[in-house]
Amino acid sequence: MGNGSQYFPHEYAATNDPKIQALIGEYGAAGYGIYWRIVEMLHSANTHTLPLKKYIYLAIAKQMLTDAKQIEAIIKNCVEVFELFQCDDSFFWSNRVLRN
Repeated sequence: MGNGSQYFPHEYAATNDPKIQALIGEYGAAGYGIYWRIVEMLHSANTHTLPLKKYIYLAIAKQMLTDAKQIEAIIKNCVEVFELFQCDDSFFWSNRVLRN
C-alpha cells in the first residue's frame, strides 16, 4: 500500500474457528469487532504485547464505543476461555500475532 499503512493476514474463514465461534456466541458481533481491534493493536505494538492495565481497557473502550468493564471481560475470556490470547502477570499477547 502506498500510504505507509501496515497490514497482516486475516483469514476469510476465521469464523470457522470454534474459539471465534465461542467468542461471538458470548459477545456477538461487537465482541468480534473488539477482538479484531485488539489484534490490530497487538500488531502495532513494538513488543506485540499490551499491558493488563485499566488504561488499556479504557483506551480500547473509547475507540470501540463501549465500557472498560466489557473490554476487560473480553480480554480475560480471550485468555481463560477462548484461548485466543495468552498472558503473564503483566501483559497479554496473541501467538497468532507473534507468528505473523
